[in-house]
Amino acid sequence: MIHVTKELAHKLRDIGFDVPTTDYWYDGDTGNNVDRFMQEQSAFNHNDEDMCVSAPDLHCVTDWLREKHRLHVLVCTNTDHDGWIAGIQSKGTFEPIGVINDDEPVATFSEALTSAIERAVDIVKTKMENEAIGTMDRPDGQG
Repeated sequence: MIHVTKELAHKLRDIGFDVPTTDYWYDGDTGNNVDRFMQEQSAFNHNDEDMCVSAPDLHCVTDWLREKHRLHVLVCTNTDHDGWIAGIQSKGTFEPIGVINDDEPVATFSEALTSAIERAVDIVKTKMENEAIGTMDRPDGQG
């Protein structure tokens, strides 16, 4: 299994990722300034802890994005079959992912998947920010 990076784990926590995981990144001082990837026997939401952030695998994140935010992450080979491209589908539309396209495919499936997840997280964050701004515009705070 390939897990999210520590940076992406923090972004996921910021948009409400709360799926229990056995794996997490430790944010405390380990004495050697090295990122510390940790594992537990039982799964729980490490994002509720002060010095930890959940480290889900990429498949878990795509499931969560689909179930919670209706964003479907798609990865396939490019037309020349020499690399991978990715996209996000929501409500029947296909949105290409930035630089990951037929002209500049990435070398591995996991690179394409990670890039698509990062783009989906940005989409969710922007949506949440826009919704928060909308609620500030009304006196009742309801948007």
